[in-house]
Amino acid sequence: MWWAISFFLVMLGEAGLGASAALAEEKSPALLEQQYDREPNARKRARLAIELTRGRLTQLRAAYDTEDSEPREKAVEAYRAALARLDTAVTAAAHAGTSKTAEMHLRRQGRDLESLKTNVSYLDRPAIEKLVAQVAALRERFLYSLMKPNPGKAKQ
Repeated sequence: MWWAISFFLVMLGEAGLGASAALAEEKSPALLEQQYDREPNARKRARLAIELTRGRLTQLRAAYDTEDSEPREKAVEAYRAALARLDTAVTAAAHAGTSKTAEMHLRRQGRDLESLKTNVSYLDRPAIEKLVAQVAALRERFLYSLMKPNPGKAKQ
């Protein structure tokens, strides 16, 4: 009997985790920006910034699926702003786990941007190439911060 109750509780817990993950995915980038601005904890801000860049990349892909160039320019600027927030948050967190998570996220983002670059027209590629370069530079900074941490800060 106790195993049936345990099984039921485990299944209920997994269903709850799935629901909370679905709610996290439904957050709009505007909502994530508001949460980012209100969050005092630097590590949580970094997580929000990662989610924000994920959402902005999705919007960027959608903008390049349209025929109009105005949403593309807005999406590129919004993605750049999200990268700037990520840079600020990870730098403020100054924690190896945060830097590593952000580095892995940027590695995936770089691959996704390269894929997007191959799928857009030749005339649209320079804007995407600039984003790829910006992501690569930011990723490189995070990698160097992992390999050679700032000696002035104590380990947390």
